[in-house]
Amino acid sequence: MPMIKRPSSQQVALLCYRLKGTEREYLLVTSRDTGRWVIPKGWIKKGKSAERSALEEGWEEAGIVPKKTRPHRVGTYTYNKRLGKGLVVSVEVNVFEVELSKLENKYPEVSERKRRWMTRDEAAEAVHEPSLTKLLQSLP
Repeated sequence: MPMIKRPSSQQVALLCYRLKGTEREYLLVTSRDTGRWVIPKGWIKKGKSAERSALEEGWEEAGIVPKKTRPHRVGTYTYNKRLGKGLVVSVEVNVFEVELSKLENKYPEVSERKRRWMTRDEAAEAVHEPSLTKLLQSLP
């Protein structure tokens, strides 16, 4: 049995977009610890699918209410997550995309995060993870 129980190295994220004319805008939120721009993400919840977990992260972190379509996977990115006591693990994040129906103003983490709509290029420049930048640059 390992001395330290490491969490799964798989997370999920929800990339929400809206159409502004013929262009897409993507919703980013700030992280709670550093205030950097990220997309809503988290661990897969026990008993839930990856898609369902991603939708829940989008709701909790940004108040996202998607259109009634199922989110689809658009790719992955990796980053180093700092856990308690300085432990760092490499995490692979499966990113699911969904079109916005509406944004709620009351959601679980409203007082802990800011949110902002950005063009693809603005979003790619705003995030700090190089592999997320690359994923965002590959989108329409």
